[in-house]
Amino acid sequence: MAGVFQKKLQTYRLSQIQQVKLLFEAENFQHDAEILKILADEESIWFGQQKQQVFIQVKAEVAVFFKERRLFPEQQIEQESTSGELLISCQVRHEMQLLPLVRYWLPHVRIIQPVHLQQKLEQDLENYLRSAG
Repeated sequence: MAGVFQKKLQTYRLSQIQQVKLLFEAENFQHDAEILKILADEESIWFGQQKQQVFIQVKAEVAVFFKERRLFPEQQIEQESTSGELLISCQVRHEMQLLPLVRYWLPHVRIIQPVHLQQKLEQDLENYLRSAG
């Protein structure tokens, strides 16, 4: 569910809403054309945050899959090396748009920029291995 709170578009999980309090009763609801456009144009559930560009290195063994279709949000091929490796970019609003996809393609991909997302991925993997062992 999407809504505006304090002039900011946000998403809400219906399963997490425990109590609803009706503050006023309107006879009709006026849709905001700007909000409807944002919702129509957005490909994900993540609203209210600025998109950030992410650069990912893709090993040659799996490059064909990234050439055939976009596997990351707004994926673009930035560069292809003579060895067949790719440098791709994508646009994300939230790390959850990125990190599960990167984990799926491990060990064939690596986040180049922003560095903090690669560090977060590595920390999550270390925590998992520590807790699983």
